[in-house]
Amino acid sequence: MYKITATERLDNPYMNYMELEYSFEQLARFLTIPRRGEKKQLPAFSPAIFSGRLDSQSVISISCMVFDIDDGVQFEDHNVFKDFQYIAYTSPSHTLLKHKWRLVIPLDTPIPKACWEYVWDDMIAWGSKKLNIGM
Repeated sequence: MYKITATERLDNPYMNYMELEYSFEQLARFLTIPRRGEKKQLPAFSPAIFSGRLDSQSVISISCMVFDIDDGVQFEDHNVFKDFQYIAYTSPSHTLLKHKWRLVIPLDTPIPKACWEYVWDDMIAWGSKKLNIGM
């Protein structure tokens, strides 16, 4: 099970935000619901659980690695992660000319905030190498 925090609108994260716990299949369904409209008025999620405010200072743990890919890497390139359990989906601003998508890799064990910076730097380097991009 993976814990995330979801909010109804990105422009008002404190309006009806909730902690959710999903299986991989439930998480995949939740993340891949087609969403259209103004980005700030769409639902948003964080792979983190918070204590109080929804900000980086209040993070307790992170349950998924999330790569936000907006630099034109083709969506089909997510196949390089085929050896892992992952979720890939296009973002609302994705077009055929400019691919924008997200890659979500759920973690077996949530990472405590105190360890996050070390894991994140390594994961960015690893993901960039897999996708053959410089970050």
